[in-house]
Amino acid sequence: METAAALKLFGRSLDKYIRYTVFISVGDSSAYTAVCNMNNGKGPYDGVKVEKGECINHVGKRLGKALRKVREQVVTEKKTKTGKIRRVKDMGGKGKLTDFVIGKLQKYYAAAIRRFVGGTVEELRKNIYASFLHCSSSDSKEQHHLCPKTTDSWCF
Repeated sequence: METAAALKLFGRSLDKYIRYTVFISVGDSSAYTAVCNMNNGKGPYDGVKVEKGECINHVGKRLGKALRKVREQVVTEKKTKTGKIRRVKDMGGKGKLTDFVIGKLQKYYAAAIRRFVGGTVEELRKNIYASFLHCSSSDSKEQHHLCPKTTDSWCF
């Protein structure tokens, strides 16, 4: 959210009989800081703290961006038959970290977070790890032992 828009929304909210208590934004939003610094650092509402929330979809997108960056950066230098040095990207290609696999990981990662909003950190960690194992599972090596056993599970 743009800083000017956030300040306008929060600044006029009491006139509209609304009080926002959670500010949902992307990771390093300067708009949240500006809202907290309103009224000489007291925030938009005297005595009421505005909490920062993360957009789960953006968290998933950041995972995808980080995985794509890792895929591009992990390279090995190999010598060809003619003696030339060639840089080979090790994590891309068939059976590796393709855009399809990254998209799948993003989807399950965001689903794992949504599933345990309000849960413990340990439950969230376990569910994220289960989503990774589920994505890396194959017919020859099934890894579904941590998948949720509920009716709304992604694992069928």
